Amino acid sequence: MTLLLAVLACSGDGVGPDPTSTGDTGVPISWQALPGPCEAPATLPTDPLTAGPRWEDDVIQSDDALVELVELEAHEDLGLFLAAGQTGLLSYDWNVATGELTWLSFFPENGHGRYERIEVLDDGWVAGASRAWHLEIIDLRDPSSPQTAWLIAESGYTGMHHRDGLLYAANQSGDLVTLEMQPGGSTQERDRVSGLGSPWEMVRVGDRLYVADQTLGVVVVDISSAQAPTVVGAVETASGALDLETDGAFLYVAVGAAGIQVFDLADPDQPASVALVETGSPVVSVSQADGLLWGADHEGVLVADIADPTAPVLLGFEDAVYYALHVEAHGDRAWVADWYDIPSFDLARGVESPAVRPSPSRVFLTRADEPATLTLYNGGAADLVLSGGAIDDDRVEVLISGTSAAPGETLLVSLVAGADGSDLDATLCLATNDPGTPLLEVPVGGGSWNTDLSAGGGGLQIGDPAPDFALEDLDGTSWRLSEQLGHPVVLIYFATW
Repeated sequence: MTLLLAVLACSGDGVGPDPTSTGDTGVPISWQALPGPCEAPATLPTDPLTAGPRWEDDVIQSDDALVELVELEAHEDLGLFLAAGQTGLLSYDWNVATGELTWLSFFPENGHGRYERIEVLDDGWVAGASRAWHLEIIDLRDPSSPQTAWLIAESGYTGMHHRDGLLYAANQSGDLVTLEMQPGGSTQERDRVSGLGSPWEMVRVGDRLYVADQTLGVVVVDISSAQAPTVVGAVETASGALDLETDGAFLYVAVGAAGIQVFDLADPDQPASVALVETGSPVVSVSQADGLLWGADHEGVLVADIADPTAPVLLGFEDAVYYALHVEAHGDRAWVADWYDIPSFDLARGVESPAVRPSPSRVFLTRADEPATLTLYNGGAADLVLSGGAIDDDRVEVLISGTSAAPGETLLVSLVAGADGSDLDATLCLATNDPGTPLLEVPVGGGSWNTDLSAGGGGLQIGDPAPDFALEDLDGTSWRLSEQLGHPVVLIYFATW
């Protein structure tokens, strides 16, 4: 399920940015004029992160199948690369040396499957989990012709881990189910223990399973008695745990808007938080290989050096084309489940450059003299330098908090429309020394993201009182906005996939 949450807020009075306002450090900001012109620097550093081979969806889309990739698994021993999503299970022949993928099959053949998680079992069998449908064991011994071997009709399954003929599967009901694999791909349930909240993925170190749980954090499970696991406890994370990886000594946990959290496993039952990598964006997936930590954050892929796991160093970021939901690393390369396609990215070690991350991607000036702020986060390993800029509408004043930002730091850009900006349709151009985006263009508009006049919006702007409306809830009860005065009202728009 994909959720869209809109937050409306009113800014205070005043003209332009407050000259005494402070950043995260509490130090007053000395606003200054934007330097010009907006021209790319004559010389740029080398980009350490570059695009590698990319598998595109032409073959699948020609069969009218909806892809929506959300999980990747690479298996060097088999030379096999797997992807899962709305289409089901996709199999590729994988050239480990070049990174190229050659599509073999998708399962089911009609392209209307659905798996959020996959786990490779022994001898070419694969488990596919769907929260909405079921858990399925797939015979992939012939990757060109996969077949269903066993189906568990219970819905809600998410993360899985396979060990010595046992499949541990987490369920959104809060259970950890232990399944014993039988000849021919069938399974037999051996145990079911409660203690999970909203699990999503799991990894194993020795006799301990670590479950990324959006409600509880990291849940520790003792599997020393393999067919009768026990939940040891949970360790709180900085935000909801969405994914996790391990190198055997440390856990790397994707914790959404908080970034990536690192835990030391010196005490396997009490993982200790030792670092929090603030990435400037919500991280939903992590993968590690050969001293590199990769993350996917919907917008693209980031990479950090974890030679010292207690002090990760961000190295770079590259945008994805569509919607990056999962990352799979191997050596100095990582692949991304980018909704329709599977791009790969290569890291050149020892090369340092800045990486500018703007937020938001589009700026709205809703009222005259009320500022909006654009944040430029440096997700690279070298200083970010803002060398010039311009906006193609002279009604907008642009001020900046500085001209350089160290790795992991930010620059602030303040924009103010001196007159009614409701008809604004401008572009802010910023010149930086980011080799991937030396000229950053940010749309600047008036009003909200989408003002629907036909729905009675009448030119509503952010901060205006909402027009009255009535909606029915899932039980058929009607609720009117005007009757909720004094109470917070949150509207959640969602679509299933």
